[in-house]
Amino acid sequence: MSTQALDEVRELVDFVGHHNPQVRLQACKMVTSLSASTDSRALIAQTPAMIKALARQMTGPKELSREVFKALINFGESDELYQLMLRSNLVSIAMEVLRDPATDLEMRELVLMFLVNMSRDEKGAAALMQEGEEVEGLHVRRLLHWFTQPAPAAPSNPGRGPAAPAPVLDPNAYVAHILTNISQIVAGRKLLLNPDRGVIAQLKTQLLSPHTMRRLGTFQIIKNCFMEESQQGYLLSAHLGLSPYVLRPIVGPEPFLHGESEYEGIDPAVRSQMTPDKRREADPQIRVLVYEILLLCARNKPSRVLLRGKAIYPILRHAHDSEKELAKSGDGDAEDMDELLETLVPYFILDEDDAQHPEQKEAEKRRQRVEQVKSLNNGGDAAAAPEETKEERRARREREAAEAAALDKPVHYLGDELGGEVRRREHGDAAAAAAPVKPVAASASLPTSAVDLDDETFPDIEPIGAAETEQLGEVAHNVKSVEEMKAAEAAAKQAAAAPAAPVYAQPASDDVHDGEQDDDEEDDAPPPLRDEPAAEVEDEEDDDAPPPLADEDAYMNGLD
Repeated sequence: MSTQALDEVRELVDFVGHHNPQVRLQACKMVTSLSASTDSRALIAQTPAMIKALARQMTGPKELSREVFKALINFGESDELYQLMLRSNLVSIAMEVLRDPATDLEMRELVLMFLVNMSRDEKGAAALMQEGEEVEGLHVRRLLHWFTQPAPAAPSNPGRGPAAPAPVLDPNAYVAHILTNISQIVAGRKLLLNPDRGVIAQLKTQLLSPHTMRRLGTFQIIKNCFMEESQQGYLLSAHLGLSPYVLRPIVGPEPFLHGESEYEGIDPAVRSQMTPDKRREADPQIRVLVYEILLLCARNKPSRVLLRGKAIYPILRHAHDSEKELAKSGDGDAEDMDELLETLVPYFILDEDDAQHPEQKEAEKRRQRVEQVKSLNNGGDAAAAPEETKEERRARREREAAEAAALDKPVHYLGDELGGEVRRREHGDAAAAAAPVKPVAASASLPTSAVDLDDETFPDIEPIGAAETEQLGEVAHNVKSVEEMKAAEAAAKQAAAAPAAPVYAQPASDDVHDGEQDDDEEDDAPPPLRDEPAAEVEDEEDDDAPPPLADEDAYMNGLD
């Protein structure tokens, strides 16, 4: 990492906040390109002023803020930059962008991707939750409001006969992953599980969403909520009616091997799903989440007894048979679920006092350990209680940790553990819209190799106008490096003393693309962008909470 490269990154900060909107745009595009490189991110992490400079452009014109959010999404892969963004209060600025009625669907999707990465751990989730503040939970309640609104409907296709619905951009689907991250902290689960707010009652319908991201994310939220054993009674209550939604993915066209009697006590809403044309959930991630939710309940006796009384065993038996058939066909995911079900089913098939019941076996192991300790403390024969070797103890602990990993830690999304790809769902890309969308990570369409700052060039900048061209001279037509941009600025200061007319930036014709074609952009050029003064970045959130939007008033009052 050369000192010269670091100096050029620091000089680039001035151009990100330049008074000329076209220069700002080209500088932000360069930062977006640099953000895809690990080495370049390391350089930017040594330049905290860059984060504050970009923060001032987050609320700027669409073309500019679009580049800024792309860079910030990629910055989420760096722990150092992530911490800098948290300290710079970018979460609150992003929420203001979402509240702006002028924010379109494409921009909204980028902002929500950014918030997924910013809630990646407990510290980030607490920041988005506004934990400890007077307005705690305000951001999350707004996200819940947007997420539970009806998803955009596919446009009709009149006069063309039957056809698959056109893909519709649903950026609010990313809120599912944000709420998953929020539910990893106690304050988040407390908000979600408050019966007076009725959040779970609103979320349960998302378990039936045709959108895979919405459905998967909501199941993860529900699983995190089941981590609270004291709230399992509420979650399984008939009043809430959540159980039929949770069980739906594993219910199939069940054969009644022993007649209706084996389903005695079953929830009528679950029984009504067992039709000849019912198919189980195809996504293995969702099926395994259902089994993990049931295992969390199985380990809590009151919940286990309640589910057994609702005929959960025959449902699991048929589901287990289905997973075995899939495993025989070579489905690796089904093989893993077969093992999970081997652990789950005994909780419900065996009597509570059966010595082979998992809970009785665990209790017996605890009793044996206590007896061994007592024997050793009383001077008994140590040989009667053989100790584990170091290797055996290490192997046992690793095995127990692996078995508990999926259950003893809330689910959350880390931007840098998700395949290194942001799936773009353009309006005209049916295949991308139909495929399950991976969560947020650094855009694979950006350059992945290290960027040599010495060789990096800016795209040509189109002439802005007669007055501005006269000020900047010919160098404004082709600014190739940080040094030349610096020279251009110096040349402008030495221009004629006559005041120039107000300048309005025209859209650049040679926009830098991220490896994708912007097919969904409008054909008409956008109106000229005003050269607005940069807003100051607040180090701390304002004491007064921003007023809710007009269409949110009724909802927010209901939540409060």
